[in-house]
Amino acid sequence: MRLMVLLGNPSSGGAVSWPLLPSLLGEIGRWLPPGASVNAQHTAVYFRHNQHFFPFAVLGAWAAVSCAVFWIWRHRHPGGREANAAVSG
Repeated sequence: MRLMVLLGNPSSGGAVSWPLLPSLLGEIGRWLPPGASVNAQHTAVYFRHNQHFFPFAVLGAWAAVSCAVFWIWRHRHPGGREANAAVSG
């Protein structure tokens, strides 16, 4: 149970903010998409004129990596069916 709490807090992002977590878990939470999105929303709402670039860079990096993974996967597995099977009918 304690292990799930230790792993779940940094990955949740919104339940416990990363500055309130122990240092190692806080650093992990900043690099995960939920923590970065909550951090970006927090600075946009409360510190409108003092936003940070870091959470947006983290979200952009996760988006770029996920798009690259799906693009590579699509080219290695192009549909799973033959072209003639889709045309017949």
